[in-house]
Amino acid sequence: MTQRTALLIRCKPEDAAQIRHYAAMERRPVSGYVLNVLDRILKVEDALWQKLGRMHFQALNRMPPRSRARRGATTPKTTILIRCSREEARRIRTAAERRETTISAFVTASLQRFWDLAKGRPTP
Repeated sequence: MTQRTALLIRCKPEDAAQIRHYAAMERRPVSGYVLNVLDRILKVEDALWQKLGRMHFQALNRMPPRSRARRGATTPKTTILIRCSREEARRIRTAAERRETTISAFVTASLQRFWDLAKGRPTP
């Protein structure tokens, strides 16, 4: 049996509500919805990492750095618990580390990018 773990994702209350809304629309648990989106994103991340290598990949980094991600600590936050396998958690942690950001910032920025693409908006 696969060993399980959990990630606690800090996000804005509006983002948490949006996650719950889309999860309900897809009739998935919150963890299932977030992991489904992240699986797609991580496939692209891994392919880019393999093709571009460290230097070129970091030049394309558009995630908020760790220091900037923590500055907004005074804004109201909530948390979402994501239950996943240890392998999924490792992939998420690795991707956040490559992007030089926190796990929470990586997950929320990835979800935001996914929502923008789903609505037909260009991403920055």
